[in-house]
Amino acid sequence: MAHTANPASTPDAESSEDPETARSRRPEESTVEAAVETMQLLGEVTRLRLLRALCDGELDVMTLARVVGADRSRVSQHLAKLRRVGLVDRRKDGSRSFYRLRDPSLRMLVLAVLWYAGRHNGVTRCEGEPGPSWPSLGKIQSRRPPTADHDTGRQVDSA
Repeated sequence: MAHTANPASTPDAESSEDPETARSRRPEESTVEAAVETMQLLGEVTRLRLLRALCDGELDVMTLARVVGADRSRVSQHLAKLRRVGLVDRRKDGSRSFYRLRDPSLRMLVLAVLWYAGRHNGVTRCEGEPGPSWPSLGKIQSRRPPTADHDTGRQVDSA
């Protein structure tokens, strides 16, 4: 029995939804701009590592520098930028500064981005996380991604 595509699911098929309803589902322009800014901030390696470390709770600058493998001044500069845009909060205790994620939903975003990237780059498991494929700064176990026969779509052993 041959499988045929549902014509309504093809990109060039006409939608049964009226244009006003479709437009009402679009996010506000300011929301899209804020999302782009956030994703750009996540696009820098040290900042993403800092945010991932902060997913586990509040940490001081020296600990963050050790965790992400960067010098303290560089970490401080990144943290200042993250603080200016409202992604992290700072708490002073004497001469030490402690940082934490401002909004708990940022934790889910950071973990989801790392999980997504890992899944699409052959990562099978990350130690120290609650789920089977959650990202971690810890040791990552990876496998060579399977290759596929482009004519049949079947997996081919790449060994």
